[in-house]
Formats: sequence, C-alpha cells, structure tokens
Amino acid sequence: MFSGSRAIQHWLTESTRLISHMGSAVEWVTPLGIPIIQDSSLRPNKLKQRNWFPHNFIHSLDSKHTMLTALHCYREGLTFVSVHDRFWTHAADVPIMNQLCREQFACLHSQPSQQDLSRFLVTLFCCSSRPQKLSKHLEDSKHAAGSAQARGLRPGAGEAFHLLLQLTSRRAIV
Repeated sequence: MFSGSRAIQHWLTESTRLISHMGSAVEWVTPLGIPIIQDSSLRPNKLKQRNWFPHNFIHSLDSKHTMLTALHCYREGLTFVSVHDRFWTHAADVPIMNQLCREQFACLHSQPSQQDLSRFLVTLFCCSSRPQKLSKHLEDSKHAAGSAQARGLRPGAGEAFHLLLQLTSRRAIV
C-alpha cells in the first residue's frame, strides 16, 4: 500500500543521507520560494538531517496549500482561519471552502515539486568534485515516482498526498 509514497520518502531520506555524508547541510527552496538551510552549523548532525528533511519538505508543501487556499477564499470573500492543517470558515461557506481547498490541493500536486527539488539539489550539490553516487541518486528522481508513472499518473499526482498522510499522521478538517 502507498508504494509510491514510500519510494518518495526513501528518495528524500537517501538524498539527505548522501548530502550529509559529504558534511553538508541540506538546503532547498520551498514551493513558496523561501530558501531553507536545514542545519547551518559547521558540522551538521547527520541523523537529524536524515530525520528532518522528509518531514520539513512535506510541511513546505502543506504551507503552500494553506496559502493557496487562503488566497482563493479571500478572492471569494470568505472568512478563512487556519492553524496548521485545520481550516475554518463560516458554516454557510463550508461547501465553497471545501471546493477551493480541493482545487488548490489538486493544483499544487499537479506541479513537479519533486522534480524541481531534484534539479535544485543537483545544481547545488553535484559538481565534478562531488561523489558520483550522489549525482546519480539526485538525478534519478524518477525512481521515486516510478509507481505513479506505471499507473499512468503524473509524477507526484496523488503520491504526495499519501506521503503527507504517512509522514505527518494528520487529518485535515475540510
């Protein structure tokens, strides 16, 4: 069950392991465009890097979904309140908010977030002086989304949702 989600989680964890093995902190840019350096100390903790990155990347997807939903609710004139992954509005507006929430979720997960992350990590961490194993792993982001492609889905479509559920064990109220 959720083999694509496990593959994505494995890809994120293995990417982190290889990057931290080089003595580097994991860095990326969130879907909202915020640059992140996961641990800026001189000697990043490898275990913390490996454990934090998959969760933090998924949380960055959560934050973009929340922002998109809030913006679209505002455009529709709805009151919108959010704490983490919980969304509230006036009871009469719940059906509209639900629709907007689902539309923005589908929009977010139709974007190539994992491929964008892979390209960023390759650019940042893979140069001629870097180990070939890291370069090969980061450039091969397709293996993490392979099960989705085999089922005819766009990489990341729906798979990120299942990963989100596995990693955070949170339920959205919508």
